Amino acid sequence: MSLFNTTSLTFALLATLGLAACQSPSSTKAHTHRTTTTHANMPEKMAEHMRKEQRGWKKLTPEQRAEFQKKAEQRRTERQARFEMLQKACEGKAGQTINVKLNDKTVEGQCEVHFRPTRDDKNKS
Repeated sequence: MSLFNTTSLTFALLATLGLAACQSPSSTKAHTHRTTTTHANMPEKMAEHMRKEQRGWKKLTPEQRAEFQKKAEQRRTERQARFEMLQKACEGKAGQTINVKLNDKTVEGQCEVHFRPTRDDKNKS
């Protein structure tokens, strides 16, 4: 009976230590997902950037906020103009390599056509 008690006690001690090691606070960063992110599958670095950006937004005065919104709208307009220029340059040239001048650089690229089918298979079942 003494050998059985010793073995049981040893097993219980090892099991306890094993469970305690699994629950140690020195876990990897992957296990520290915060639920405050706007998207569950967003990378942690991007989510942290968004949180910092939102905190900074609250500190802006109304004048600073208006200036920021004005600059953001200007960037949006410039991006839209670049997109339209690329669309026009690729018009009718699918699969061909073209050169496009963006700002002061000439960029070489290939025009591609993308097709995304609608997902009706979920509704049919």
